[in-house]
Amino acid sequence: PAEAVREAAPGAPTPVPAGQRASEDGLPQVRGYRVERRLGRGGMGQVFLAVQESLQRRVALKVLADKLAADADFVRRFQAEARAAAALNHPNVVTVHDVWEEGGRHWLAMEYMDRGTLEARVAAEGPLPWREVLEVLSDAAKGLVYAELRGIVHRDIKPANLMRNEVGTTKIADLGLATHLEAEATDEGDRKIFGTPHFISPEQARGERVDARSDLYSLGATAYRLLTGHTPFEGATTREILRGHFFEAPEPVRDLAPSVPAELDALVLQLLAKKPEERFASAGALLQELERLRSVLVHGVGPAATTPAAAGGRRGLLVAG
Repeated sequence: PAEAVREAAPGAPTPVPAGQRASEDGLPQVRGYRVERRLGRGGMGQVFLAVQESLQRRVALKVLADKLAADADFVRRFQAEARAAAALNHPNVVTVHDVWEEGGRHWLAMEYMDRGTLEARVAAEGPLPWREVLEVLSDAAKGLVYAELRGIVHRDIKPANLMRNEVGTTKIADLGLATHLEAEATDEGDRKIFGTPHFISPEQARGERVDARSDLYSLGATAYRLLTGHTPFEGATTREILRGHFFEAPEPVRDLAPSVPAELDALVLQLLAKKPEERFASAGALLQELERLRSVLVHGVGPAATTPAAAGGRRGLLVAG
């Protein structure tokens, strides 16, 4: 998803995969679409900005990399999940418009999010204002409530999978597709771990069964990154990073970003609890607390510390929602 917003360097050549038609400027030609420019590349392939000519609609076109397109089993699963993802419809979920094969290439057309990913924003500008992060978390929580209702665990929530449109709405990208992302880490053995090491929950990293609370952990790690410019646990290797998720306590947000309110710091730390049962019970419970915090911290309505989270406890919130 981050590849959907990383602009190619001005004047940089755009390599065209073998067997794919290209226009004079090196961009691929796709039936029914006018490709305008490359947005970026990633493990799954390249992403282009295009106009769907029948509707005059701007879309992001993703083409699978050759190594993935050559794997028939991968292609079958990718197409099935893309079609399922296209049935998802929520204001805080990036829409998948279509998936198809053309000339031996496998394409996915999705909603174009012109303000890019939050990872690109943090990388370019540094930490976000805490009030803005509250809005981002509320939008993401709404998308996760929808995912939870549909029985979907994203498994790769991170700033690169949170994208914003022209009016500033945050949407979750690749919902229903995350198990095919190339963001994989290897544990001590040869076992593969789906997810991104800096944002993965302990139970997911151990290969255990995960539920919606795993996505909440990843959202907490995402919030930490947005507020501080750092990830909760950093290291030179994947193993070092995972050790932090398993055994270490993250440095409080306010140690790195003193302007962040204590209540928001407490919420992030609750999301980053090692045990799923010590986090919020659901995305709905998280959303309820975010709405309360927004009323208190932004609008000055209501008491400042009426919940166990604000007071440093957790038990009461876990039965909410």
